[in-house]
Amino acid sequence: MIFLNKQSWYLLITLIILTACAFGQTTDSSVVDTSTGSSTVMGSSETDEEFNLFLSAILFVGMSVMLGIAVITVALAGIVLLCLTALIAGGIISVSIGIGLYQKSVAVGIRTSFYLFCAGIGAIGGSGACWLLDKLFHFSMSGSYTLIVGFIFGSIEGFISAISLVWLIKTLFRKLALKS
Repeated sequence: MIFLNKQSWYLLITLIILTACAFGQTTDSSVVDTSTGSSTVMGSSETDEEFNLFLSAILFVGMSVMLGIAVITVALAGIVLLCLTALIAGGIISVSIGIGLYQKSVAVGIRTSFYLFCAGIGAIGGSGACWLLDKLFHFSMSGSYTLIVGFIFGSIEGFISAISLVWLIKTLFRKLALKS
């Protein structure tokens, strides 16, 4: 006990005080009637037969929140795994690793995966946007031609956006490095 440091002494004293507070009541102030199962507090003639509704409501809300968080976590994990599977199936991960190994740079591989990912998202968005514009404004294009045009322009837009974002991030990091 002598070798305890200052924080350990504080913890020990706190535990002793809390134990004394928790078990300090020496007489039982409630009397339980075993025939009816109700309890009365000494000095009071009222019986305590209530079902504590407020605590049950707090328990129900807490369990609902925990269940909701669990469902959201499982859904997000499923979405991440689905996206990763799509990236692997599309060859984006393989190509990025190959380019990174060829260039002997992890940064080049990550940048390549970012470029390909943005181009793929742009292609999907461009196809959807071109199809929607064709349906809204009744262009005289066939359905497959509309999707191909949207895919090409969406890929170009996604690639340009990726280049712009990489440049912006590099510039931001340079400015922050100069500031500190």
